[in-house]
Amino acid sequence: MPTLDWKGKHHVYAHHLSVPYRPLVPDASKSVRPPPPEQEF
Repeated sequence: MPTLDWKGKHHVYAHHLSVPYRPLVPDASKSVRPPPPEQEF
């Protein structure tokens, strides 16, 4: 089976490990639409 190899391939595959993790927090003051109603489970 053929494989693709190029210079820096390891860095492309490991890129997600170097990006800092930040949770997405909605900001209602910057929103165009009103927030959806919260659902109870």
